[in-house]
Amino acid sequence: MVIRHYHYKLFHAGQQLLISAVRGKFWPVHIHSLARKVIHDCIPCFRSKPKVRDQLMADLPSARVTPASPFMNVGLDYCGPFFVSNSNRRASPVKCYVAIFVCLVVKAIHMELVMDLTTQTFLAGLKRFTSRRGKPQLVMCDNATTFVSAKRELTEFNRLFHDQSFQDTLVKDTSSDGIEFRFIPPRTLNFRGVWEAQVKSFKAHFKKILGTRVLKIDENLFLSCTSSLKC
Repeated sequence: MVIRHYHYKLFHAGQQLLISAVRGKFWPVHIHSLARKVIHDCIPCFRSKPKVRDQLMADLPSARVTPASPFMNVGLDYCGPFFVSNSNRRASPVKCYVAIFVCLVVKAIHMELVMDLTTQTFLAGLKRFTSRRGKPQLVMCDNATTFVSAKRELTEFNRLFHDQSFQDTLVKDTSSDGIEFRFIPPRTLNFRGVWEAQVKSFKAHFKKILGTRVLKIDENLFLSCTSSLKC
């Protein structure tokens, strides 16, 4: 009764404050268990701190846990826009973007500078990535219009190679070793946490180093290449 009285008097105080207040005048035996029991049986305290159920985490996809070579399974995202200037000093800065390729197994990062959000520019950046890191088997990305158009164009290329009657061995190997694009469902942020975290890291370092300065196109290309090599 004494502990409950002090608990109500101190506006439903916690365990440590309750024990300290009671021991200022009394010295009950086993006060820790008594204070814990009083707080546990207090209905207002129980309602103010409901027990939240933990969300069960699903199994990671096979691309995340299966050992593979670096950049064999890749997550892709764009970040930006950033501004770059041309060689002409009078020209106003133009927007550019950075395509970030993240290995889903070892989380290595490769960055490519792209000048716009067209499908042709994305395919050119993808070709530069494959020339440096090798062709991936799986590319995971969101349902952006650029990526959907790129998949459609790559599919048409593969179909064109298969339909040719005069295919030789090289064309067969190229068409059969195509890149698989896998798009995550719309508005599912939990599916792209791996590459979104790397986008956040890149923006933080990029803004700390450059601030508000506007670089030239060749300087941005050099910066993206050296950053990907360090990662």
